[in-house]
Amino acid sequence: MLPSPIIVNSLSKRFGNVIALESVSFEVHRPCVIGLVGPNGSGKSTLLRLLMGSIRPSGGEVKLFGHSPRESRLRHTDVGYLSSADRMFPELTVLENMIYRGSMYGLNSKDCSMMACRLLRDRNLYHLRGRLPHTLSTGQRRQVSLLSTLLHQPKVLLLDEPTTGIDIMAITQIYRLMSELCEDNCTIVLATHHLEELVTLCQRTIALHDGQLVHDCATADLGSSRDEVRDALQYLFLGRTFPVRPPAASDDSSLSTVSHSPPPAELSLEEDRHPLGDPPRVVDFDRSEQSPVRIQEFRQ
Repeated sequence: MLPSPIIVNSLSKRFGNVIALESVSFEVHRPCVIGLVGPNGSGKSTLLRLLMGSIRPSGGEVKLFGHSPRESRLRHTDVGYLSSADRMFPELTVLENMIYRGSMYGLNSKDCSMMACRLLRDRNLYHLRGRLPHTLSTGQRRQVSLLSTLLHQPKVLLLDEPTTGIDIMAITQIYRLMSELCEDNCTIVLATHHLEELVTLCQRTIALHDGQLVHDCATADLGSSRDEVRDALQYLFLGRTFPVRPPAASDDSSLSTVSHSPPPAELSLEEDRHPLGDPPRVVDFDRSEQSPVRIQEFRQ
């Protein structure tokens, strides 16, 4: 039996006196798409970087298929990571950028070139291979960056808001690609602010707030539509009590058996006052930058 794709145990990260993550624990037993949600500054990108192994935890541990992230990176085959910012060398063509990215995972130039060309052809992007990054649209750059993370055929793929700022056609292509990867037994952790991605792609939702894991459940337990999921997350992130239905009895071992509750600060429905002072504005989750956040996530 293969080890679990992801095990996170009491994971914490501090940047000086700022707590970016605090005692986060969850486990993924089999390949699936996990939606990672939370207000800006809640710790999503920090968690992805810890899973990737690009930063060290202040406490706790991460295991990917039984190995630490840094061991997984040395093996070159286990994990792929797409940050929220496209990192392409401006003086290199699309194909050259992809070949260089593949070489970082231990692939030789010939194999990397063949794999890059195949990925570009499969996504109808082969005509871009000789172009420089500044001549690409935002959506084209994002798709090329995502394909670059697949050259070494990772078993765990970490995506930090991959569809931010791109057009509907590019989004459709990325959705299709993620669905195909999941069918090929790739575990995907998707940090997102888009409810459509959460509802249509993610079998499981992990919610972070102020660096703490406040909810971990099947996405279907939040609601069956975009509006229901939005309302559920609003209640969750504003600190109100949200009665989530318990998961139905099944053998789906990909879900954590630990129940996580929202922070204890609960609003009075009579006074409608927020514990931090002024009454909070009810916001759409797509505009999560308006959500109350106590800390900011430090990026290196």
